[in-house]
Amino acid sequence: MKYMYLIKYLEPYAKNKSEELYRFIPADNVQDAILTAGYKHKVGNAYGVPVLEVTIDKELKDVNAK
Repeated sequence: MKYMYLIKYLEPYAKNKSEELYRFIPADNVQDAILTAGYKHKVGNAYGVPVLEVTIDKELKDVNAK
């Protein structure tokens, strides 16, 4: 079952270093959501951009389910 995760992180290039950004990532679990955010959006400790919060935004419905 997939969920839409909301990932909150700090903007690394902002003039105000406390500026927060949000990304919505569809994934099966939190681990996949964090890995996808890191791969696609360069978010995470490996990139020097700390993830502040990860929450489940909503459950995604399977469009192919009968």
